[in-house]
Amino acid sequence: MKKVLHKVPFFSQLSKKDWKERGFKDEAEAVFWQTKSCGIACMKMILDMHPEHAGVKFAELIHEMEEKSVYRAGVGCVHQGIAEELNVRGIDAQRMKIEDADEFKKLIDQDNVFVVSVGAGFSKPKNSGHLVPVIGYTEKDGKVESIIIHHTSSNEDFQWPEKEIEVDRFFEHFSGNAIRVRLYKDIL
Repeated sequence: MKKVLHKVPFFSQLSKKDWKERGFKDEAEAVFWQTKSCGIACMKMILDMHPEHAGVKFAELIHEMEEKSVYRAGVGCVHQGIAEELNVRGIDAQRMKIEDADEFKKLIDQDNVFVVSVGAGFSKPKNSGHLVPVIGYTEKDGKVESIIIHHTSSNEDFQWPEKEIEVDRFFEHFSGNAIRVRLYKDIL
């Protein structure tokens, strides 16, 4: 079996325990954002890969994205807004539709990762509403067997760094909406 994996740092939405270090004004604010910050946690993972952006406080990023309407109450993070904010920071990002596992494979092999919309936990019959990074894949005999993600969550049991999701299960819960993020050669 072949495994292709880009080293993207995992970052959890869970902020209650370390709210001060994450820059929240108090524990209540951290708890409020735990269930609303999957898209911003994805952005933090991408930003932390780049030395010039690493270390931004989670609360600061949340407030900045809220102010810029990348995060919208009742909606969550807007894909186009995430792509634009990454581009503003010099990180090549583009919204796109992904049709199949081979398209992920081709683009991952070309030094890309993705922020994708899926059903949270890959358990309920839903294919959107939760954002996670796609960071790799596994294949056997030339066929993609699993998509590798970082699954951040507001639930401790669903913190899954480098989780391999069987390809059919992934596509049952994947909306087709993705943000392609080009990786810098010097950080791979």
